[in-house]
Amino acid sequence: MEQEKEQYRVVLKSIGNNTKEEVEEFCQKISKNLNLPSSLIKKIAHRNPIVLKKNLTLKKAEALAIAFKSFGANVVIEKRIPSPMIQVERQGLPPPRLALETCSLRKTPEKNWWLVGRVKNISQEPLKDIWVIVQLFDFNELMTFEEIPLPINPILPNQLSPFKALLEGDLEFQKISLLFKNLEGTSYFVLDQRKRREWEEVEIPESVLKMKPFREEETPDKVPLPSERETTEEEEKIGSEGMVPYEEEKKEPESLVLDFSASSEGVEPKESISEERLELVEEEKETSPPYPWIEEFRSAIDTYYQPKKDGFSLWIKSLQAENFIQSPYHLLIVFLTYSRFNQKEDDKKALENTQKVFPLLLRSNLTLDEIPEIEAPPFFSREVWRVLFFRALPKIQEVAKEILEKREWKAEELEQFIQIIPQMGLNNSRWMVRRIPQWILEDIQIDFSNTSVSIGEGLYRVASRLGIVNPQFDLYRGKNSMGDLKIQAFAKMVFPDNPMRIEEPMEKLGREGEEGHCFPVDPKCLGCLFESFCPKFYTEINPSEKGMMG
Repeated sequence: MEQEKEQYRVVLKSIGNNTKEEVEEFCQKISKNLNLPSSLIKKIAHRNPIVLKKNLTLKKAEALAIAFKSFGANVVIEKRIPSPMIQVERQGLPPPRLALETCSLRKTPEKNWWLVGRVKNISQEPLKDIWVIVQLFDFNELMTFEEIPLPINPILPNQLSPFKALLEGDLEFQKISLLFKNLEGTSYFVLDQRKRREWEEVEIPESVLKMKPFREEETPDKVPLPSERETTEEEEKIGSEGMVPYEEEKKEPESLVLDFSASSEGVEPKESISEERLELVEEEKETSPPYPWIEEFRSAIDTYYQPKKDGFSLWIKSLQAENFIQSPYHLLIVFLTYSRFNQKEDDKKALENTQKVFPLLLRSNLTLDEIPEIEAPPFFSREVWRVLFFRALPKIQEVAKEILEKREWKAEELEQFIQIIPQMGLNNSRWMVRRIPQWILEDIQIDFSNTSVSIGEGLYRVASRLGIVNPQFDLYRGKNSMGDLKIQAFAKMVFPDNPMRIEEPMEKLGREGEEGHCFPVDPKCLGCLFESFCPKFYTEINPSEKGMMG
């Protein structure tokens, strides 16, 4: 039932008229009746509007609202507006040429999805032949995509153009990614200027809110404070990075998640939430290092990246030994081709396809008839996938040439540049960027120092069980959420010259397949890369479900 889902939150709007007398009386009553420290209650009272607690069923939300209402607080209950995450890919180079102003997803009477949006030309010149690439992901795995031309062509400066796409209703996707390109395949850097609304107020009968929370002779048990483990200096540093003054961020007043624990949020009266952590322990205590296993972790990651005897690596070495690889340019084209074919982490199928087209990779002016039949990923027929490769090969050759000519790259810049190859997604380009230093280091220099970790379900689960994040409090809701800040800070601490180094091994260990170990519940620890030192937190639950989707 809808009411039993944990999709509600309680927001404290004010305490009466927020007069000094009303606030003091509220603090005294609620501290006495709920056995909560007065210091915590004062922080709540002086920082409204504030989120008291989220991820509640409607019944629990009503109970919490009744309790605070009975002591003079003005509270509302809000329900999360369910919607897949819609993101904008910024693949082109600045300055931005387009701005996404609106984008929404709606169900049709036929149970399909309508994706409808509007984009604005913010450059000083007309933009011609703009296409929207709508990509559907199951977390970080590409499921399918649609290509839609903008109906207004060209788009003049400051002009708006709508767009829409019809998507199959039976597809179960977690994320939609929008990419804007022209007919030549050039990507545009796009600003995301959407105004998001994640919560809507639920009308609760006044008769419900006027109910008494408990009889006068009853007093609830004391709620433990603070959270289940001590806060270390490292965690304080990581947590503080997510705090931005209200005046700077131009968002709603900050707010506290009343677990009742040491976690808090920022809330606007009607819009988004920004999360922060409050330190509720007044006295500093001596703590052990935050990650006593950190040196073992570094060694395990280094072990992962040692040369492997996988099929693709062995094939490349055999080609080099027999002088079938003519140059770094040739080798780079082979890697780009293999990476593009590997759409669903199917190494075997990607290798077979690359071997079939290998004799053609350096040729120009190919005809479609010369392209052999190749295996296709889900949602593509073999013929369509063959045609798409035929169209992509000239761009693969162009990208390889440009990479070698420039020679020095920042990792994120190179990652975005590689994605101008059709059907080359985020995971494919990141895999490619990580492999270049291993195979073509003398010809290309890449600066990884400012890279960030792409956080998927598997990586977040592994991070939770290592104790890097707490899925109860360190929620992942995209960039600059508490979960993101902690994982990025940990990666930077372990590998300051290449934070991205932790991404691939941790994500692989968190998969639900033969290669995986850190399953949602009952992980298979035997043989895991981190088996000898992992604290094995949260093995009875799926941390990703709690921290990413809860």
